[in-house]
Amino acid sequence: MRWILFILILFLGAACESKSRIEVSSQSTRAALVDGTPPLGELIHIEPVGEDSLIILDNRQNLHLFSENRFVKLLGKKGEGSGEYSRVSAFCVYDGSIVIFDKSKLKLLSFSLGTNECEFEKTVRSEEFAALSALVVNDETMYFIKTELSSVTPDHEQVFFKLNSDQTLTPLGLAKRNLQGRFLRSPIKLMTSVKQRAGKLYFTFPLSPIVWEYDVISHSLSSITVGLELPDDSDLASADNLSSALKLVNEKVELIMGVFPLDRHLAIVTKQGRPPDSQWKIRFYSYQGEFRGEIWTSYYVYDVQENYYAHIELSGDIDDYPYVVVQTPYQIHP
Repeated sequence: MRWILFILILFLGAACESKSRIEVSSQSTRAALVDGTPPLGELIHIEPVGEDSLIILDNRQNLHLFSENRFVKLLGKKGEGSGEYSRVSAFCVYDGSIVIFDKSKLKLLSFSLGTNECEFEKTVRSEEFAALSALVVNDETMYFIKTELSSVTPDHEQVFFKLNSDQTLTPLGLAKRNLQGRFLRSPIKLMTSVKQRAGKLYFTFPLSPIVWEYDVISHSLSSITVGLELPDDSDLASADNLSSALKLVNEKVELIMGVFPLDRHLAIVTKQGRPPDSQWKIRFYSYQGEFRGEIWTSYYVYDVQENYYAHIELSGDIDDYPYVVVQTPYQIHP
């Protein structure tokens, strides 16, 4: 496929309360085209590595590293043997490496972003790991989140853990009952990222209106409640099978897709509806939980070092997806 360069302008509407003013620059300043070399399947997750680099996980379980607008390499090694993964259940970037959790094989692997060599492989014995679906590494300690929750998951079930040196899990005091979620009979499988800033972790759960903050020094949890459009009782009653649950999620439910801890604000990105009619919103909160304003956009947006990027699907089918990633500067004035 040919490389095609685009100069894109994003027209984003802004709406905010009188307490803050949010200015949106409409001029794109950087664009990177992902042209399917090697072929890129349906996008599952984007993880920024730096200002000019990102990792894309596709539905073929390939991890594509892009840097300075060009494909660099596939990360990790797929397979059934030692130093290989079968499925990417979760991954994160830490200290120049990518850490992959493969819950189908109950193992953790780390690969160097530079050499792609396998740096370690750990097999976990407990079946409890099979229910986990997000991880982050902070100061060489791994934390795991259990996000695949349903209405039949017991309210007392723990959902946030620390990995010990003996490969066991320590629950950190957060249970399903604390999430105030409107869970369906079938769990939503949505890959989420745990964000870090100044010794604190930030994370969310599907169909829950709460953003959680965990202080790794004081070992304390706090939260901010976001005004999401979640299923009501009649919605939950009608979603009694997988097909109806998927329809409800695709057409009506608002999901938190990303949390970005910025210098003075917490930015929360949500999605409602299915492509090409998806509606995306960025809400801004103070770290004390005060609502500061919101922006509507047509695209998935994520943050790298206080700068925002928008992900835009251009065209293609499941065998050949071109994507473009566009930097869009937002200026927020509290």
